[in-house]
Amino acid sequence: MSEQLNTEIAQTGSFLNRLRNSAKVFQNFKKIEDGSMTVFTLFIFVLMLLIGGMAVDLIRFETQRAHLQNSLDSATLAATNLNSDADPTALVQNFMEKNGFDPNLVNVTPLEVRSGGDPANGIPGTLQSRSVQANYQLDVNTIFMHMMGIDALKTGTQGKAAEGTQAVEISMVLDISGSMSGQKLTDLKLAAKNFVNQVIDPARTVAVTSVSVVPYNHSVVVPQNLLSELNVNSVINIPTAAQAPYPGALTSFDRTSDRSSCVRFYDNEMTTSDLQDGPAFDLDPNANFRTLRRISAGSTSGQPLDRMQAFDFVTSDGFAGPPNSSNYRCDPSRASILPFETDIGTLETYFDSLTADGWTATDTGIKWGVALLDPAMRDATNAMVAGNDLPATVADRPLDYDASTSLKVMVVMTDGANTRQYDVAPQFKNGPSRVWFSAESASDLGPNNEDWSNINPIDNDGDGQPDRQKQNSDGYYVEMPNNPAATRFLRPQSPGSTTDGTLINAIDLPADAVQLSYTDLYDTLSGDAVASLFDDVNGDPVAAADHANAEQDVHDNGSANTRMNGNGTLNGMCDIAKVNNDILVYTIAFQAGSSAETVMRACASGQNGSGFYFPASNGTALNTAFSTIAGAITKLRLTQ
Repeated sequence: MSEQLNTEIAQTGSFLNRLRNSAKVFQNFKKIEDGSMTVFTLFIFVLMLLIGGMAVDLIRFETQRAHLQNSLDSATLAATNLNSDADPTALVQNFMEKNGFDPNLVNVTPLEVRSGGDPANGIPGTLQSRSVQANYQLDVNTIFMHMMGIDALKTGTQGKAAEGTQAVEISMVLDISGSMSGQKLTDLKLAAKNFVNQVIDPARTVAVTSVSVVPYNHSVVVPQNLLSELNVNSVINIPTAAQAPYPGALTSFDRTSDRSSCVRFYDNEMTTSDLQDGPAFDLDPNANFRTLRRISAGSTSGQPLDRMQAFDFVTSDGFAGPPNSSNYRCDPSRASILPFETDIGTLETYFDSLTADGWTATDTGIKWGVALLDPAMRDATNAMVAGNDLPATVADRPLDYDASTSLKVMVVMTDGANTRQYDVAPQFKNGPSRVWFSAESASDLGPNNEDWSNINPIDNDGDGQPDRQKQNSDGYYVEMPNNPAATRFLRPQSPGSTTDGTLINAIDLPADAVQLSYTDLYDTLSGDAVASLFDDVNGDPVAAADHANAEQDVHDNGSANTRMNGNGTLNGMCDIAKVNNDILVYTIAFQAGSSAETVMRACASGQNGSGFYFPASNGTALNTAFSTIAGAITKLRLTQ
């Protein structure tokens, strides 16, 4: 037992000795100083110096790069300003130089989008958008990193900016028929004013908003400055074989009366047989109301247009003339189209001038609204700009159908159904009439063919017309084609009388007698006066009745002389406007019946009119509808 214990004590002592020896070795190691830690420390220091220096170089580089980027962004943004006439490249280079960069190292690429114009002839057109891209190679010399073999830090920096807004063209097609009188018209004026104040930015000098206003009842009055740029005054030549075989026969006639400033449109059901009673003349080539958006401008080269007849449908004053223009269905005193206006004040004054009366021809209003958005009207616009009738900012409008440069909108407002439009019946519309006129007879002969050449007629009844003008035919001779040659012409005397007319031979026509066109006849006499020419002894009572009813409803379905097909042409024009979404159509039915609401909903853009059709039950709702449409237009116009 003791022997085992001695062995264990000896082993424990040996362990303690080894432990003491290990401690001495560690103590000796701490005393060794042969330089190895100094090298390591220097290595760490150099490494820290390089890392810190690289950070300094990178911070310097990033500071310069950020300054360069900010400078490029600011320079390109300034260069894209559409209201600036400065050269974009020069502007960017100058900006960079002032910010401490070499302008020769800037690579500038400007891009402009213009509409209209003729670049080949030095006419640039209207600026719609401009983008500018600038590149710069940045080199920053290093302070510390060159010890690593990196002498400079380099990067290609790019700045790009663009400014562009769509030019907005708006047609406001507004119902001013008789049912719009009173509070309705007051509400419309207020809503229309608020609308233009929302959509027009007076400070904008490019990509401006222009508003054309088309007020309509049973017709649309066209202002003379626009009418003069359209082909409404053409002359029709009469083929030799169709000319009357009497002295003074017409060889040509004016297409329509220059007393009227309303245009009548025809649909694709037009046939030559219903143009007039007599030889067929092609009076309206290519005038397809249902499929044509455009009215091509040009006083001689444009699409031939037919005016409504200046027809006095009320006056009954015998042969006194000219007719009373206040009775014309195309009332020249009513507000006419206001085309391409950009001034809010002018528009507000115009809205205040609107009055309401008459029937409703919404399809005619829409026809004009669409035409004033179609590029075919551009020549007329430019002519009015050249004549100082329109501002230069609307030159080259209407713009092309290009969503990137132009936004075209039509707003149609009505308070009721599409009803009627009146004009002279086709057979009395134009062409050679059966009436000849002799100025010599009118001045020299009294009611019984006595010589009045030396008599000073007296106005006994105080109506402003010499009595003899109401007592004789005033020089008119009416052809009676079914009479024998000896009694071929009737010379009526007292208007409406069937007892005092004189029948004469064609060879007895006065030497100065000339055949009148129907246009001239209705320009000279009232409708009743024309009818009375045919209603004398041995006259033509059928012709008299026809002329007494010459004015026809040419707009309503079922008319014997239908030339426009009511809602058919209205829907057709709306459909044509919406093709390819070239024109956004917003519609408002203002206190209208269900039939008008159905038509307006179908006319609007969108699925079943959603988002584009607005019913309005009162003035507040009408104002809200116009305001909502204005807000939608403002959002849509932004392209950047």
